[in-house]
Amino acid sequence: MFTDELAVTRAAAWAWYQRGSGSEPKPVSEFGLTRTHHRVPNPTRYKLEAERSRSSTSDHGSHLLDSYEIDSISRHLERYIERVNNGDLVDLGTTDLVGKTQLANDLSTRIVPLSSRSKLTGKVELMLIFKKKKAVDMNCTMKLNTATQSL
Repeated sequence: MFTDELAVTRAAAWAWYQRGSGSEPKPVSEFGLTRTHHRVPNPTRYKLEAERSRSSTSDHGSHLLDSYEIDSISRHLERYIERVNNGDLVDLGTTDLVGKTQLANDLSTRIVPLSSRSKLTGKVELMLIFKKKKAVDMNCTMKLNTATQSL
């Protein structure tokens, strides 16, 4: 009688094992092959943002400004150059240029270097959580060719 109970217990355990305990995925037969469906969990929003920030900081070819800002700066620079070419902004008085030998040399070579320096300040958001104040120094250098009237 003891062996009969043991045999019944073994048979029940074997049937439960073959049928599955319910915690593992059910095998699906397809073309005579048995395949188990595994659900891959989607990454969380924070993991995606962290991966995006990691990939953007490791990019050596990434730009400081986005395409809209580059287009805006380009348009403003083009308008400024047009106004300079029309004579609206530039008025060189000869009394101020008497002791400027470097400018005289530049004018004689027909290439005048123009340089500008600016400091941009603003807030930067990191992963939609942190906000930091940042400042960037920008240097802009152009060469004005007076012979061809071009930059």
